[in-house]
Amino acid sequence: MHLVADIGNTKLKLAVFEDDRILEQWSAETDHALAIRAALLKYPAITSGILSSVVASNEQLNGMLPWLFLDANTSLPFV
Repeated sequence: MHLVADIGNTKLKLAVFEDDRILEQWSAETDHALAIRAALLKYPAITSGILSSVVASNEQLNGMLPWLFLDANTSLPFV
């Protein structure tokens, strides 16, 4: 199970995937770390994630999951 998170200027968008299926998707305007922690508590089988962000620093998110940080420097395609 995987978590995909996109941190924009005003909202955090989240989706939980199992294989190729989206199990749930939602957005939050609150504390990004708190919303991601809530997703990890709800879906304890999440083992990794993809994180894209317009925020300069995501230090408090680093230890939560093994993240693939998606940005302009990410080699594509990835599996």
